[in-house]
Amino acid sequence: MVNDRRPMYDRELLLDGARRDAVLELWEVQRYGSDSFGDADYVSVYGLRPADWYGRGVRLLGRTAVECTRDALADAIAKDVARVAASVPAVARALVVDLFAGSGNTLYWLLRHLPGARGVLCFQAIIPPGGSAKVFTDIYVKIILIFALMMSTITSPRRVRQMTWVMIVASGYIGARAVFDYVRGVNLVEGDRVRGAVGGMFENPNDLALNLVTFLAPTLFIILFDRKPSRRLFACGLAVAMLAAIVCTKSRSGFLGLIAMGAVVMYYTAKVKPAAVAAVVVAGLMALPVMPETFWARMDSIMNAEEDQTGSRAARLRLIEQGVQVFIENPITGIGAGQFKNYNAPDVVEKWRVTHNVWLQVAAELGIAGVLTFGFLVMRGFSSNFAAMRVLRRTRKRAGPPTRLNARAEDLDLQLTENERRTLDLNAKGMFAAMVGWAVCSLFASVAFNWTFYYVLALGVAGREILISRRAAARAAEEAAPIATVPPNRLIRVHA
Repeated sequence: MVNDRRPMYDRELLLDGARRDAVLELWEVQRYGSDSFGDADYVSVYGLRPADWYGRGVRLLGRTAVECTRDALADAIAKDVARVAASVPAVARALVVDLFAGSGNTLYWLLRHLPGARGVLCFQAIIPPGGSAKVFTDIYVKIILIFALMMSTITSPRRVRQMTWVMIVASGYIGARAVFDYVRGVNLVEGDRVRGAVGGMFENPNDLALNLVTFLAPTLFIILFDRKPSRRLFACGLAVAMLAAIVCTKSRSGFLGLIAMGAVVMYYTAKVKPAAVAAVVVAGLMALPVMPETFWARMDSIMNAEEDQTGSRAARLRLIEQGVQVFIENPITGIGAGQFKNYNAPDVVEKWRVTHNVWLQVAAELGIAGVLTFGFLVMRGFSSNFAAMRVLRRTRKRAGPPTRLNARAEDLDLQLTENERRTLDLNAKGMFAAMVGWAVCSLFASVAFNWTFYYVLALGVAGREILISRRAAARAAEEAAPIATVPPNRLIRVHA
């Protein structure tokens, strides 16, 4: 039975804990009021309940929700100040200065009770350090270096298999840790959605699900096609951990990506092992009743907007419109990598948010050139795996040395062992399925500058490059081989 314990939204969490500098969702503000004061509307500011001020675009940091002067107290303070002000000699116009403004709610109520007064807010402006340059130097440059390193070192089928296993084992550990945290009731957001314990690109439940869906693909191919039982059994354990973690994230995008990725895996499996596909379908149907009811309630909100209690579905639709508008206004250069959440134009409704769509992220932040470049990389990710599968289908081993009389480019002997051929075939199919899962999940996530896609791209391209180098070597060997000729002492009789 799943432990339903949830983190206590109190002063410690919001003022000194992980949510101190985080922009709170509406449900978090209400949970703080309920958990700490028994009143979901406790953090009422500007004369509005949380649902009302949140609906008008107001957002509070965790520490601001704790430190702000709520309406009841701010109103009482303002009334006392107004009584004192009424007892002093009249002035032309009062000036009220708030030297350490957070929410500014105290000043708001003072001005309401001091007719004609002017107000001045003093606050610390926080400018994101480094901006776009920081995104490139701290994240993207590292990604490029790792990609180049992978391309220069993954030069054999054995290394392809080793690197794939590194990714699978790492994903399995992250999945197992997420399930463990979910059972203990820690690292949960929105009440009961688990996030990655290691933080970084796994901190958001949707991004965690995206990573697990992506690397679950090659794991499934190992389970279904690897010839070594120990590897298949180990991969099966990792796959169970990843699947369970995806369920614990309750990610709608992860669910859709899992379906798309699973369809690709079943397509390739059905050609060879139709019984295995039937067994997987039956096992999946048997597992449905085990999944939490809250999981299906959240999945139902994909088609039924009324089931979305958090309002994230409507917020994402507004973000789509906002992302399109930002791109239209800045089509050439965009607003800078990683700066969509800092973009604060007058007509922006959803502030301090990301686009939650990888294509809108690239378009809004990098402009047309960025979209074309990123689109080329995604296209190469798919085409590299198709190319590898095509080469493996067309090549065949032939008895005897190749000759110029009967050799064709597509029939060259690539000098691959059966294990190497199987490794490259599973890599191409696994990375293609991974790309499909990633592509679906990324429609609902801002992951253009995350590592996942570039790992998959590197593994897919590396497999294709190995086959290209083997084919080039086979052609060179064929050209160096002597042409088969008929011995002069042999008589050939031809009948018309």
